[in-house]
Amino acid sequence: MNNAKNQINRQSLPLSLDNMYSKVQKNIVEPYLISSMMAKDIFLHNWMKEDEEHREYIYKYLKSIKQNDNIFSTFLASDISGKYYTDAGT
Repeated sequence: MNNAKNQINRQSLPLSLDNMYSKVQKNIVEPYLISSMMAKDIFLHNWMKEDEEHREYIYKYLKSIKQNDNIFSTFLASDISGKYYTDAGT
């Protein structure tokens, strides 16, 4: 009985914690890092300063982030115009 308990403590529990950490990182940390990167992106700053012209550029930008970072959905909300942009072009 003690042998089984020790094995659980030494092997199973650390694996469970690693698995939980991986899920937290994937679901919380990665989207935060991507949004932080977008907030500092000079392309976005310049695009929004130019009255958000050429929307196809922002759609391509969001789509590339979605594909490159394997994200479920990407979006941008403009405080200036009140518009909401997604990788799907809406």
